[in-house]
Amino acid sequence: MKAQGATEYLVLMSVVLGITLICVAILVWPTGSSKDVKKSQTDIGIGINKIACAELAQGLVLHWKFNEGTGDTAYNSAGANMNDATLYNGTSWASGVRGKAVSFDGDGSYLMLNGTSNMPSSAITTAFWVKTSDNQGTLFSYASSNDQNEWLIYIGSPPITIYHGGGSTSTGITVQDGNWHHVVATWSDSGDAVQLYKDGALAYSGTRAGAPIIGNGCVTLGQDQDLLCGGFAAVDAFAGQLDDVRVYNRVLPPQEIELLYKNPECP
Repeated sequence: MKAQGATEYLVLMSVVLGITLICVAILVWPTGSSKDVKKSQTDIGIGINKIACAELAQGLVLHWKFNEGTGDTAYNSAGANMNDATLYNGTSWASGVRGKAVSFDGDGSYLMLNGTSNMPSSAITTAFWVKTSDNQGTLFSYASSNDQNEWLIYIGSPPITIYHGGGSTSTGITVQDGNWHHVVATWSDSGDAVQLYKDGALAYSGTRAGAPIIGNGCVTLGQDQDLLCGGFAAVDAFAGQLDDVRVYNRVLPPQEIELLYKNPECP
């Protein structure tokens, strides 16, 4: 009798466990169609990206998306400050990584922002997409009354070279293959660290000593400044396209740079 009772108990417990598992499955299993489930998962992913993208708005002082596609003004979408730039000498619009981009002919075309009061001082990140086959030319130039090369990112026969503090650092990194590449250059006066990221990954790390960056200068794309807001030389002209140019007043950490590369729509 004891053996029979034990067997009945085990059978009863198995039935209870089975019913419990069925109830749990009913509660957690998606009740909608597979299409509804996929949409729900997509919505969750979008929500997570929005939260992550919000971090990329912190410290953003310049952001030219270049989605105007017409006219001679590139509007700055970072905050309430103006800092709109003007297209000069045949700078045109082209297809970009997302929407439109600006295109330089390598024959004197450039974009300029004359007078930016909120240029970063002790830490800076400059990010952009570039497409070119040009072996020499200016990607990003910031000059002040103190130094014509306050912060210069240059394709220098052919590696990318970063100028600051009266000197230059050759990174050994190239992008001239006719494809779109994401480039991020950072500098901080804390340890004079300078870094270059290519397509979301750290490609160069070194030092570039220099004093804090002076404000109220000029930013140009496509042309180097040998004088404040001018002094352009033909040899420094850039031929290619630039898209989604950003300047931050902080050094972006690696995870945010990777996020920016993988999500060019942020923020």
